[in-house]
Amino acid sequence: MYEEVSSWQGKELKPMSRFLVAVLHCTLHAPSSSQRDVFNQAIECSRAFVEFYFYSQYDSHDEQTLGPMSTALQNFHHFKDVFR
Repeated sequence: MYEEVSSWQGKELKPMSRFLVAVLHCTLHAPSSSQRDVFNQAIECSRAFVEFYFYSQYDSHDEQTLGPMSTALQNFHHFKDVFR
Protein backbone atom coordinates (compact mmCIF):
# COMPACT_ATOMS: atom_id res chain seq x y z
CA MET A 1 0.00 0.00 0.00
CA TYR A 2 2.76 2.46 0.91
CA GLU A 3 4.41 2.18 -2.50
CA GLU A 4 1.08 2.69 -4.28
CA VAL A 5 0.61 6.23 -2.92
CA SER A 6 2.30 8.76 -5.18
CA SER A 7 1.59 11.81 -3.01
CA TRP A 8 0.84 11.69 0.72
CA GLN A 9 -1.99 14.11 1.49
CA GLY A 10 -4.67 14.35 4.17
CA LYS A 11 -6.93 11.71 2.69
CA GLU A 12 -4.07 9.18 2.64
CA LEU A 13 -2.35 10.22 5.87
CA LYS A 14 -5.35 9.98 8.16
CA PRO A 15 -6.15 6.29 7.54
CA MET A 16 -2.46 5.36 7.48
CA SER A 17 -1.76 7.12 10.77
CA ARG A 18 -4.58 5.19 12.45
CA PHE A 19 -2.73 1.95 11.78
CA LEU A 20 0.86 3.10 12.32
CA VAL A 21 1.13 2.50 16.06
CA ALA A 22 -0.79 -0.79 15.90
CA VAL A 23 1.40 -2.08 13.07
CA LEU A 24 4.57 -1.07 14.89
CA HIS A 25 3.32 -2.67 18.08
CA CYS A 26 2.61 -5.95 16.27
CA THR A 27 5.90 -5.80 14.40
CA LEU A 28 7.90 -5.09 17.52
CA HIS A 29 5.91 -7.37 19.82
CA ALA A 30 8.63 -9.83 20.81
CA PRO A 31 11.91 -8.03 21.38
CA SER A 32 14.86 -9.68 23.00
CA SER A 33 15.88 -8.22 26.33
CA SER A 34 18.52 -6.08 24.62
CA GLN A 35 16.00 -4.71 22.10
CA ARG A 36 13.14 -4.03 24.51
CA ASP A 37 14.02 -0.40 25.34
CA VAL A 38 14.62 0.52 21.70
CA PHE A 39 11.38 -1.11 20.57
CA ASN A 40 9.37 0.62 23.31
CA GLN A 41 10.92 3.97 22.43
CA ALA A 42 10.01 3.47 18.75
CA ILE A 43 6.41 2.75 19.72
CA GLU A 44 6.24 5.74 22.08
CA CYS A 45 7.73 8.06 19.44
CA SER A 46 5.25 6.87 16.85
CA ARG A 47 2.34 7.18 19.25
CA ALA A 48 3.34 10.75 20.09
CA PHE A 49 3.64 11.60 16.39
CA VAL A 50 0.15 10.26 15.65
CA GLU A 51 -1.36 12.03 18.67
CA PHE A 52 0.19 15.33 17.60
CA TYR A 53 -0.99 14.78 14.04
CA PHE A 54 -4.58 14.14 15.12
CA TYR A 55 -4.64 17.20 17.37
CA SER A 56 -3.21 19.34 14.58
CA GLN A 57 -6.21 18.44 12.41
CA TYR A 58 -8.65 20.26 14.72
CA ASP A 59 -10.20 23.42 13.29
CA SER A 60 -9.54 25.37 16.49
CA HIS A 61 -7.69 24.86 19.75
CA ASP A 62 -8.14 25.75 23.40
CA GLU A 63 -6.45 24.81 26.68
CA GLN A 64 -7.95 21.30 26.51
CA THR A 65 -6.29 20.56 23.16
CA LEU A 66 -3.11 22.63 23.40
CA GLY A 67 -1.92 20.89 26.57
CA PRO A 68 -2.08 17.34 25.19
CA MET A 69 -0.80 18.55 21.81
CA SER A 70 2.23 20.11 23.49
CA THR A 71 2.83 16.94 25.51
CA ALA A 72 2.66 14.81 22.37
CA LEU A 73 5.18 17.06 20.62
CA GLN A 74 7.53 16.94 23.62
CA ASN A 75 7.26 13.14 23.73
CA PHE A 76 7.99 12.90 20.01
CA HIS A 77 11.16 14.99 20.40
CA HIS A 78 12.16 13.00 23.47
CA PHE A 79 12.02 9.66 21.62
CA LYS A 80 12.83 10.58 18.00
CA ASP A 81 16.54 9.71 18.22
CA VAL A 82 15.57 6.04 18.42
CA PHE A 83 15.13 6.13 14.62
CA ARG A 84 18.69 7.27 13.93
